[in-house]
Amino acid sequence: MKIYRPLWEDGAVLAPQQFQQQARWNAYIADTVAGMGISHHWGVVAAEFDDAALALSRLNATRLVVRFQDGTIVDTELADNLPPVCDLSAANSSEAVDVVVALPLLSANGGNLDNGQDSERPRRWKAERVVVQELAGHESGELAVLRHAITLRLSTQENSAYLTCPVARLVPNVQGLWSRDPSFIPPMLSVAASPVLVTELGDLLVRLQARRKRLMAMRRESNERLADFAVADVSLFWLLNALNSTEPVLTELLQTPGRHPELIYRELTRLAGSLLTFSLEHDAGDIPVYRHDAPERVFPPLLTLLDKLLEASLPSRVISIQLEHVDQIWKGPLHDARLREGADFYLSVRASMPNHELQTKFPLLCNPASLLQQICSALSRLENGALHEKTSRGTALPEEAVRPASQLVYVIHKEPEVRVRVAEMPTVKAKRWLVFVAGMATSLVLGAATAFGWQVLHQPDDATNTLAASVAPLPEPMTAPQIDAFRKTDNSRTESAIWLERITNQVNGVMNQSPGWRLRYAQGLVTQAKSLWPDDPATRELVKRWEQYQMARTLPASKLQGWNEGMTQLQALSAKLDALDHQKGKYLTGSELKTMVWQITRSFASAVPAEEQLRLLVSAPGEGNTPGVSIEEASRHLDSLSFILLTAQ
Repeated sequence: MKIYRPLWEDGAVLAPQQFQQQARWNAYIADTVAGMGISHHWGVVAAEFDDAALALSRLNATRLVVRFQDGTIVDTELADNLPPVCDLSAANSSEAVDVVVALPLLSANGGNLDNGQDSERPRRWKAERVVVQELAGHESGELAVLRHAITLRLSTQENSAYLTCPVARLVPNVQGLWSRDPSFIPPMLSVAASPVLVTELGDLLVRLQARRKRLMAMRRESNERLADFAVADVSLFWLLNALNSTEPVLTELLQTPGRHPELIYRELTRLAGSLLTFSLEHDAGDIPVYRHDAPERVFPPLLTLLDKLLEASLPSRVISIQLEHVDQIWKGPLHDARLREGADFYLSVRASMPNHELQTKFPLLCNPASLLQQICSALSRLENGALHEKTSRGTALPEEAVRPASQLVYVIHKEPEVRVRVAEMPTVKAKRWLVFVAGMATSLVLGAATAFGWQVLHQPDDATNTLAASVAPLPEPMTAPQIDAFRKTDNSRTESAIWLERITNQVNGVMNQSPGWRLRYAQGLVTQAKSLWPDDPATRELVKRWEQYQMARTLPASKLQGWNEGMTQLQALSAKLDALDHQKGKYLTGSELKTMVWQITRSFASAVPAEEQLRLLVSAPGEGNTPGVSIEEASRHLDSLSFILLTAQ
């Protein structure tokens, strides 16, 4: 969008346009200066949410500080309202989804302030009236305040009418509810916007300090009172040089995490480049390229590469863990993930008492077996406690009761006699298949009659057939495998004349279509839906998307008038030159002529006709883009011209 820098002079009538253009010019200067130091000056500064609302499929933001790509800063604590709650019920609960904060695009044709009425497109601003305190005095008055109309939207929705910036990623948990992904890293304007990145950088700094201290202890003193390594350890010298150069810079950057992530990336890549000197498995191509819109593809792989390079350059067999005394427990942080897998832990102690006394007393103070023994004894007492109910004791047999007092008597019963009787089964008559076949035939006839009657009763009328024909899918040409398959059939040889005639008729029909047929066809379908189902939500959504499509492809007035203005200025210059031919002593200075030519050139450059764009594309065949024009730009220009031609009819 063009900026018109206002001219402040005496007697000028103040209007909103002057302040708006002045503010846009100041914002343009600020963006230009910011771009000289940082390539990507947009992203998230802070994004906080209410995680408890996710149990209700709602995402509620509690704080947002974001700078969009056009330089607009949104701060919900300072100048803007929080966005409405985002409903997550429409999202697919089986896949992860990104949530973006959306700001409506600024329209050059005005109408960017929401007036409370239904609009064809989202409005960028909202107006509020609040009571503001006068800072110099004690009075307060009502003031009209401008708020940005930001919303939380899902990345799967249609967001072409918005400026968007990812702020969170939602993943389904085991209960089927939404939860925020703690490993998500948004496009950041400040490293503090990602706590997980700050934590990983802190762990990396701890590992760097441990290796630097280890290398410092391996040095020896030379004759000149200087620290030095042996000749065989020259690689350790350069490794220590790289660590000493990087650690102070990373420490200072982490002390102020409000810096841009590009600064962190530069220092990390510089360290990775230095460590690549000692690696045979990696090269400079393994360092990921900086991508501001996808930091998850930059920093986690880069930190993983640094861990591998540090391990390859100086393998760590023993790592010292600093212990902190909290209450009655000594706690030690495990910054290296390998310590949680298969490491052996040793306690070292230094004291002024004799060694034999230390060996006797120290295990009694730090042995965790005593605590475990107390827990086990308590559990044993609970399990082996006395029962409250009385248990009966068994009766002891006398020693004389060795044999039974009486003898056992066995009684044998006779088996019952089995009687068998043979009976004749009645003969089964053969089924009559003729009756069965007749019944099946009757059922088929009745079923066919029923189906035919249903089709006659439910046959669509002509109006329904016309509606179905209007939304029939457009045909597509056959693919190469489909052509080969049809070539192998007999119809390709026997019915070639019929198919060629139908293909010719189809090509002739396409050739007779006007350039705006696609837009006219879509406009007719939208009008058809509005007339048939005006109150249906799907119809309103269709109309909204179609109007956004039209708005995106409508050329602004400057694009239509630029060529005409250039031709008018060129004709005025020609007339002025013709007038000078009849006036002696009159001439144009070189600066005046350059100024007029520059104005004409600028007018022509602001609205390049479609013919010139096509000429530039044809002049460089085989290239995706040519200087000054692209295939997408030319296609969009022709599409916009077709839309204007359609609306003018």
